[in-house]
Amino acid sequence: MHPFKKLLLSILIILVFISIFQDLSHINDNYSTEPNFQNQQFNYNIIPIKVMPGDTVLSIIESLHQGRTQEIEIELLLKEFQQLNPTTEPTDIRVDHIYYFPLEKQ
Repeated sequence: MHPFKKLLLSILIILVFISIFQDLSHINDNYSTEPNFQNQQFNYNIIPIKVMPGDTVLSIIESLHQGRTQEIEIELLLKEFQQLNPTTEPTDIRVDHIYYFPLEKQ
């Protein structure tokens, strides 16, 4: 192999390694598993809850509100749940995952 080709191949390999290193070193810069609710104002408290087998969004909301769901619109609670968990549909919650639930202020 010609010396010029060896040099180009070496430079290419070095650039690939630098690129991989840069990507891996910045992987968590813009990603967080914890949502940031600090700068937002809500009319409810935010409660993180781990979903257990048999739980549904409505059953968890009912247990949080201790039977006061008659006073509160279920559709509003579901919209608030989606606002707190934008990547999850209320019908698609998973066991052993933690989700944020709205607890209406009294």
